[in-house]
Amino acid sequence: MTVYEADWICPATSEPIQDGAIAVESGRITGVGPAKEIAGTRRVQHAGCAIIPGFVNAHTHLELTILRGLLENIPFLQWIQRLTQIKYQILTRDDLKLSAQLGAIEMLRAGVTTVAEVMDVGTGWEAMLEFGLQGIAYQEVFGPDESVVAESMKGLVGKVDRYRCDESAANCTDIAGATSRTYTVDPTDVNFALRVEATAANRFGSAVAKSTLTASVTPPPDPGVQ
Repeated sequence: MTVYEADWICPATSEPIQDGAIAVESGRITGVGPAKEIAGTRRVQHAGCAIIPGFVNAHTHLELTILRGLLENIPFLQWIQRLTQIKYQILTRDDLKLSAQLGAIEMLRAGVTTVAEVMDVGTGWEAMLEFGLQGIAYQEVFGPDESVVAESMKGLVGKVDRYRCDESAANCTDIAGATSRTYTVDPTDVNFALRVEATAANRFGSAVAKSTLTASVTPPPDPGVQ
């Protein structure tokens, strides 16, 4: 256990504590109060400082961090056109993942520990999980024309289901019959992500291995479109 002492401790739900301390064990706060009342042999002193709750950024675009300065002071229509061109025609998903990681690091360095992330390709959510940022991720969906609303909403549902399928697979949906060594993608898989789970067993026991999630399955190209 580590005890962090400061001139002021500012809890989120009670009055500030002068000459206070916080006890932390295994990444969790286990005690808050006057320093003399918090036991612990490993003590870290922050003289002249106040320990406060992490800041909250209620509107972030982590995956767009690297575009800072490129889209300033222009009309919205021009802004969105440039944004989509850069994001879909120039940058790769790996670029957007690095961008989100950079944004997460900047948040933490600025004392932000909770975000409301507005994302498109999902790298913002991945960065939140990787760096331990708390909060909620909002999935963007665009379908301004009535003719594409149904398709846009179907894609939205698929993306949300993918993000909810966490690393423990607790929220994943099994694919009926997908137990063979090969699996052919079905039209019902479009807009969903897939994960492979393999079980090996012998006389000593069994073990389960799980792959990472794939990208969302996309529909096949229209053969009539050249």
